[in-house]
Amino acid sequence: MNHKRKPKKAFMNNNIIAIHKNVIKEIIIEAYKEIEEQKRIKHTPTEFLKLPLSLIFESLKVILGLLAFAFLLVPIFLISTKGFNIANCFQGAISISIAALCGLFALVFHKTGNEVEKETDKYYIVAYFSAIVSLVALVVALIGLFKVIKS
Repeated sequence: MNHKRKPKKAFMNNNIIAIHKNVIKEIIIEAYKEIEEQKRIKHTPTEFLKLPLSLIFESLKVILGLLAFAFLLVPIFLISTKGFNIANCFQGAISISIAALCGLFALVFHKTGNEVEKETDKYYIVAYFSAIVSLVALVVALIGLFKVIKS
């Protein structure tokens, strides 16, 4: 005769306690993951500055890249239309130098745009913005200086 034994009450209580410990452990782990996720996607005022600043840097990169390509085409155009002479060589050298500077600034703007997207500290983002404003002011001042010298 096969008699089934009833489990002891203490054994059942241990299983229930173990199950509750696992459930509580899972709840704590989920809560911790939720808190970490909220920290990761925390929206600050600088989050809203990141997109416009990175778009400004990327658009400047594209514009300067196109300018570099255009300045590289100037010597070819000069030689094909006016022939090969010393004046065209000098203008071509200046054009290639400007193209190299435009390419260099395009690379700088590309890297700065990537850094702005990764940055979390608002002070660095404000510093990037200040750098853009000062660079634009420098270019405007140089253009004004060249206009004064030329006239």
